[in-house]
Amino acid sequence: MKNVALYFSGIVFFFLMFMHIVRYIKGWEIVIAQHNIPLDWSIFGAIVAALIAFWMFVAARK
Repeated sequence: MKNVALYFSGIVFFFLMFMHIVRYIKGWEIVIAQHNIPLDWSIFGAIVAALIAFWMFVAARK
């Protein structure tokens, strides 16, 4: 059961990485409490999400 949770988490973080990349390419704006979130943060978010997804998939294989 632990492996299923790790694989699911990996898929979720992979999806987040994908959405950060799409946001960066399409130039979608995100506004939170009247503050624009810079597109550059999506690059950082994609890298972090990719690393966590990789970590989850590796942990699930052990």
